[in-house]
Amino acid sequence: MTPELAVRAYDIYVSDKTGFFKRPLFDPEGAKTVLALRSKYGVPQKTLTDAARYYDTSYLEAAGIK
Repeated sequence: MTPELAVRAYDIYVSDKTGFFKRPLFDPEGAKTVLALRSKYGVPQKTLTDAARYYDTSYLEAAGIK
């Protein structure tokens, strides 16, 4: 990546309009949807039901974000 491209990418990532969320929050319902879709369409087929197995909020909590 060129320095110029890195600057452009950084500006996009930290922009209030196009960038990452300032307060990252995990969406358990979204995770359940992803697991349901993976269970239905994934190959090999496997039933995935417990979204809590796949995320760890301790990093957000350690950063003071709940």
